[in-house]
Amino acid sequence: MTISKRIQIILAAPLLALLLAMAALLTQSWNGLQRTDAILHEVTAAAAGGRLVHELQAERSLSNLRLVTGTAPAGLDDQRAGVDAAVQAYRAAVAEAPPHISARGARRPGGLARPPRGGGCGRPDDRNPIGRL
Repeated sequence: MTISKRIQIILAAPLLALLLAMAALLTQSWNGLQRTDAILHEVTAAAAGGRLVHELQAERSLSNLRLVTGTAPAGLDDQRAGVDAAVQAYRAAVAEAPPHISARGARRPGGLARPPRGGGCGRPDDRNPIGRL
């Protein structure tokens, strides 16, 4: 056996160990990137949910003013349009959820909650419970 063959055999084990360590680090980095992406989607959906709550509270204030005064305050229709836009933005943010969240939107560890369904969000006939009495 020549000296060059012996050197190749001696260097093969550390080189193989280095390649395995690099593969493990690459896998760990990839998993961290996926977790970070999932968190980004959750934060985006949470921010959209916060904007939706803000718009709903502003609409509630104007609707209460309407109930007290008997006339629609200026900006109520614009606020309702703002609520509709916030609902659409929230639904879009939740729809962009990463694959670890089920298609039904059920909450899983690290996942997003289900978006609001049809009634009560963005439909003027659902906003006036007094008119339905």
